[in-house]
Amino acid sequence: MGFDRSAFAARIWNPRPAPEAAPPVAAAPKPAPPPRLQLIGIVHDTAENGSPLIRAALYDPDTDRLHIVASGERIGAVTITLVDAKGVEIESAGRTSRLALREPERAVSDLPPGLRGVGTGMSGGGK
Repeated sequence: MGFDRSAFAARIWNPRPAPEAAPPVAAAPKPAPPPRLQLIGIVHDTAENGSPLIRAALYDPDTDRLHIVASGERIGAVTITLVDAKGVEIESAGRTSRLALREPERAVSDLPPGLRGVGTGMSGGGK
């Protein structure tokens, strides 16, 4: 009886197969940046049929253009959903935001005499 080398070629220890690699998970798309539109003013206009029409003057710094728009109109991917006397509501990428008009600053002449010049760099008092 001779020495049989094939007996030693058999794999005694069979390691488990490597786990299958999980398919790569697609990253959630980054949300679009909010629109950079700036509300310049509200325009009170008259429609062709004579009814009042409120429009918004919106500045787009990305295109350096001023847009005069009414409710329901679009500027690129932004929809103007509402224009009223105090501001505008816009919708972009499923998000709604409001652009409001700023309250006008009071003129120095509207202030009581004792407050004129306070914090303005002007000499104070109405003396």
